Amino acid sequence: MSIPGKKTASTRYGHGTISRAPNGRGYDAVVYVAGVRRRARLPSLPEAKAWLDAQDPGDAVTLTASQLRDAKTALALLPAGVTLTTAVTEFLKTAKAKDHPLRKTIDDFLEDRQTQLRPRTFQSYRQVLLKAAGDFPDDLSALSKPAIRDYVAPLAPHARNRAIRTLSAFLAWCVANDLLDDNPARGIPLARTEEPKRQVLTPDKTRALLAHAAAHDPILIPYLAICLFAGLRPEEAKRLTQDDIGQDYITLTAAHTKTAQARTVPIRPNLRAILDAHPLKGHRVTNGVSPDRFAKRFSALIKTSGIAWAPDIMRHSFASYAFETSHDAADTAYQMGHRGTDVFFRHYRGLVPPTSGKDYFSITI
Repeated sequence: MSIPGKKTASTRYGHGTISRAPNGRGYDAVVYVAGVRRRARLPSLPEAKAWLDAQDPGDAVTLTASQLRDAKTALALLPAGVTLTTAVTEFLKTAKAKDHPLRKTIDDFLEDRQTQLRPRTFQSYRQVLLKAAGDFPDDLSALSKPAIRDYVAPLAPHARNRAIRTLSAFLAWCVANDLLDDNPARGIPLARTEEPKRQVLTPDKTRALLAHAAAHDPILIPYLAICLFAGLRPEEAKRLTQDDIGQDYITLTAAHTKTAQARTVPIRPNLRAILDAHPLKGHRVTNGVSPDRFAKRFSALIKTSGIAWAPDIMRHSFASYAFETSHDAADTAYQMGHRGTDVFFRHYRGLVPPTSGKDYFSITI
């Protein structure tokens, strides 16, 4: 109940405010129009709101005859249903983007991201964006949603998805740096792609691979063992130093991992036995061999082993056998550095026979 003569709190509505009348009979509505205060007392809240709606300050704007003719001409040029507000908003977005040449903006993006991306990711971004710079006009506004859709439409599914993801990352950076108001690549659907069937090594082939390494290039044994029995990505394993390999755990920092997420991976007894029998000869797992030379030696070993190879086959083998022994998808996914179990469930379940995990994780050399 309002106390007569006492000022009551006001509530914001539209461009004005509404408060209970001091005598409790009705509502006071207040609004400023062109700097002039207008006030009215209405018997009910709906009537107070209706009065404020009628006093919209926008109604106080007076257009000249020339401006009215211009507005009528503009409306006649617009498609049915498109308002002048929508047209002006889109125009301002384009005008903002036109202030920035596409090639220079791409160069700025690459310079900014070079130290924050993995070299392989950076090179992929660079390749896609420099090609786009040559295919589009040198104007950031040229990267509209319809233009991007047309640009990626003829590409093969994997190339299409790579282009959409790269352009989206670039345009999101533009938004973050106030070069664009929104990301036109957002919402463009990715192509459906069929995932290749994951391949794993049998325990017998794993023994054969390690035996072949022991006979022909034992320098590679620590790297092979860590990939096979700890599930590290190849580049993660190559970045490891002696300090990262403890007695019971391998410690991966953000500098090691693909996702920049730190994690620890337990060293299983068979891996511990292999690392003890074949200690590192240098500070790194690559045993002092240069990256290019190490890659050539690894390729030569696989070729001469006679074992059918597939991308990431060692990592896929670890995931499959680790899950077979534990039936704990969350723990296996964590050891592999996945952010959840979705990727694991899509790719790794049911790839190996029951009880084969025990045999796999008993392999030593």
